[in-house]
Amino acid sequence: MDNMTNMIKAHYFDFDSGILRLEKESHIWHVSKSLRGKIKKGDVVRVLTKEFDEEQVENMVKRKVFVVEVFRENDGRIRNQYGLVKSVLTDDELKKLNSQNLKKVISQNPKPKKICLNTIKARHYSMINGEMVVNNNKDYFWHIPKAIRAESIKSGDIVLVVSQGKKAKVLVIDVFMENFVEIKRKYRPVLLKLKWENR
Repeated sequence: MDNMTNMIKAHYFDFDSGILRLEKESHIWHVSKSLRGKIKKGDVVRVLTKEFDEEQVENMVKRKVFVVEVFRENDGRIRNQYGLVKSVLTDDELKKLNSQNLKKVISQNPKPKKICLNTIKARHYSMINGEMVVNNNKDYFWHIPKAIRAESIKSGDIVLVVSQGKKAKVLVIDVFMENFVEIKRKYRPVLLKLKWENR
């Protein structure tokens, strides 16, 4: 790494849903001799940046920025024109920064609503010589009542349903959410999730 590089171009940043997002505008900072050769593109550094209060009195404020370029500037007046890079964040500090921001983001965002899987697509089958023979001619649909949704019915399960006025065992092909208000359709209920050995 070039020990003569004395400037960085960097962006202020924040975290959005755990993703580092850079502000559109970049800024320039001067690198002190003690840090030259230690900063590279992609580092996060602390800088002293020139800001002004309401009375236009100049203050030096320490902030973190994301480095996008390191370069050499041959101008003896740069020390007076730009803010100063103060230090480079260590790996442990970066991990802590990530953790803190992720926790902040998580705490600010409500938990997503749990999707209600209330319908199954299934097929009838027969047991012939101990083997399952699935009827692939047609899929049928049944409603999962709230009382048994906790059983977490999934594809490949065997369930007991009402079919043509009788109880029947069917093989679940798919489980999904159906908005019955929109489709204006009703399905017969699933009665019970069965153990595989009871097929």
